[in-house]
Amino acid sequence: MLEICLQADVDDFEFVGGDSDAEFDLVFTESSSLKLLTTALDAQNVAFVGGDLCYKPQAPLEVAEEAFEQNMDLIDALNDLEDVDLVEHNMLN
Repeated sequence: MLEICLQADVDDFEFVGGDSDAEFDLVFTESSSLKLLTTALDAQNVAFVGGDLCYKPQAPLEVAEEAFEQNMDLIDALNDLEDVDLVEHNMLN
């Protein structure tokens, strides 16, 4: 997978998992590089399951366990609201 990404001139990517026996690889890349990556995967007969835009924090913040739990309770409550689709955060724990 690394070789395919490099050949596709994908500027930046990050693999998650990395288990060679895994059924799939999860690749994070810039949205501008997605078409390059899918074309390269197709050329190598590698199945592309799908792509989604996601928020990846640039400045993760480590918080105390109690503060993390309080914030997660708030995030859960916000996610339960009818008008809310997704709540993102940059907390580490």
